[in-house]
Amino acid sequence: MNTEQVNVCFPFVGDTLGGSHLSAALLLSHLDTTRFNPIVVVHETGPLTEYFKKRHIEYTHIPLACYVGRHSNPLRQILCLLRLLYPLSQFIRENNISIIHSHDARMHYTWTMPAWVTSAASIWHQRTVFSPSRIGTTMLKFCKYIICISNFVRLSLPLNDNGCVKVIPNPIVAYTGEGDRTQYRRILFEKANVQQGGKIIGMFGNLQAVKQPLSFVEVAAHMQGYLDCELIFAVFGRDRGGYEPRMRNLANTYGLGSSLVFMGFQDPVEPWIAACDVVLAPSAGDAFGRTLVEAMLEGVPVVASDAGGHHEIIEQGKNGLLVPVDNPREMAEAVTRLIRDQEFVAQLTACAKQQASNCYSIAKHVKAVSEVYEQVIMAER
Repeated sequence: MNTEQVNVCFPFVGDTLGGSHLSAALLLSHLDTTRFNPIVVVHETGPLTEYFKKRHIEYTHIPLACYVGRHSNPLRQILCLLRLLYPLSQFIRENNISIIHSHDARMHYTWTMPAWVTSAASIWHQRTVFSPSRIGTTMLKFCKYIICISNFVRLSLPLNDNGCVKVIPNPIVAYTGEGDRTQYRRILFEKANVQQGGKIIGMFGNLQAVKQPLSFVEVAAHMQGYLDCELIFAVFGRDRGGYEPRMRNLANTYGLGSSLVFMGFQDPVEPWIAACDVVLAPSAGDAFGRTLVEAMLEGVPVVASDAGGHHEIIEQGKNGLLVPVDNPREMAEAVTRLIRDQEFVAQLTACAKQQASNCYSIAKHVKAVSEVYEQVIMAER
């Protein structure tokens, strides 16, 4: 096999920070740099650049006037494409880039044509369900390879699997930093103004429609009176859809008082996950379910909706519990079962931790992605 170093460009917008960026950062930090030289490009400074600085990931800042795919008007799409084609193509040529590995729709659409005109291979890392559009379907034809984070995502693509699509789950690594579970629980108890003997149910992820944040409040409402201890329902993540005031209003309607607490984005998040008694994922269509694996690695039992990529991670009754979508009552009953039956929880979490360690290791992920790079390189020769 040729061992010549290959330059791989990772372009990001930079205005958001989510699970996809955490996974991409893990890949960047663990690539074999004797074979692949990562060149990170960020177009906007913000949450992602701050995260990269903390992780000592070097990047080049290239401001852009527009992004292909941002507007629905075809003329504006074409004008944006023409405006960006030359400068991005020049950057690819000047840096002798062989592969463009993009991680979200705006970057897929913005960088695919510059990659094509310079004969660089465009690899889409499809981290969300594909949203059909004229620009998306067109650009897809110029993409060399697609990495999907789950079969649920792969099935959303408007094409047949012709050998250029591969499912590679996101990597999740066990937290190795300092984190006292008791300390984080104490913070949550104080914030909710409840006694130390209460139970904590956590929801993790940016607040947006796919996460079903209002269902989390409905679960909390159903759990009133189920248990003879105080309950805290802790919400972690940025509010991207104006959900926090709606959740608070709904909680007030049900008389939940201060038991619903909002903790915002936390980094690292793993100690907060470890502080929970149960992690809840009511999402109706998560492409993967990163939080589920993080909880499994922390030894925290999970209850998730049987939707999206969740059932590719959870084996019912073996490493977690699945409940039908949009069924807060059944989800509340599943959470209650876990709190009451600690023997069952011990069996569940032991199996979950082992499976998560085996299936979602960074070494396994890097190996699979590197094999895609090698396949693309060989195809271009």
